[in-house]
Amino acid sequence: MTRLKEFPSEDVHSIVIWTKNPANLIKLKELRDTLEGYDQIYLHLSITGMGGTVLEPNIPEWKEVVKLLQELIKFVKGAKRFSWRFDPVVYLEKNGEEFTNYPVFSEILPYMAELGITVCRTSFLSPYKKVIKRLGIAGFKIVSISQERIKEIFDELSQKGRDYGVTLLYCSMDDFEVSSCIDGRLLTELHPAKKVCDLKKDKGQRARCGCTESLDIGWYSMKCLNGCLYCYATPA
Repeated sequence: MTRLKEFPSEDVHSIVIWTKNPANLIKLKELRDTLEGYDQIYLHLSITGMGGTVLEPNIPEWKEVVKLLQELIKFVKGAKRFSWRFDPVVYLEKNGEEFTNYPVFSEILPYMAELGITVCRTSFLSPYKKVIKRLGIAGFKIVSISQERIKEIFDELSQKGRDYGVTLLYCSMDDFEVSSCIDGRLLTELHPAKKVCDLKKDKGQRARCGCTESLDIGWYSMKCLNGCLYCYATPA
């Protein structure tokens, strides 16, 4: 919030927000009023089906989050400025039993489609050493899955999405089409005044990332309170 105020609206093309816990965008008047002072807001909302579990301990259950969808779409002025993130897809094992959020995709999908949300971004759990360690402390280990099976899983999710008019995009995934979570062309197209966004590629991102260059004001040094066990941004 403090950093946001450092950037006057006339100098900002768009604000792109990532969140799993969006209630504050609606409840906190000062935050909402500040954001509404900018020309355009694009929202990435992560609903993975793991909210309220040990994997996402401080995130609401997904059935609570979807109750906010209509208000959030109104806040960003249309479903075209809204992206659902089913990210990451996880396959874990604990005490000999497998856990995956894969089936929940089919439960969440109709809620998104009904409100005109047509894009879902996804990726597979990244096995960073600190993530493996953190999961291990909680008794989980990552199930080893071949690249061929990963492709099958995403083909299945993609088909489910198509059945509802929702396109699946892949975030920095090897052997999958490059996509742009921060998409300068899309932000230009959606801008209320058609203000042109700089299309320069963000060089600081991973090889399979197609994002447009941006300024991150929520950097890793700012501790997140959600406590997600699989988060690559959380210190070990």
